[in-house]
Amino acid sequence: MSTHLFDDPKWLFEKLFGKKKISASDHSYLTRNGVIEKVFYGLCGLFGNRYNGPK
Repeated sequence: MSTHLFDDPKWLFEKLFGKKKISASDHSYLTRNGVIEKVFYGLCGLFGNRYNGPK
C-alpha cells in the first residue's frame, strides 16, 4: 500500500497538531482517498484541526 501522506512529514505534523489549518484541498484529499488518509483526518479532528468550510 503506497500513500503520498507520508512523503512530507513536516506537512503531516503541521496539520496534525494544528499549526496550519486544513484547507479545502487538504479536506478533499483526506476524505476521498484511502483508509490511511481518512484515519489521519480523523486524528486531526481529535486534535481539533478540522475543515470548517470557506471563510
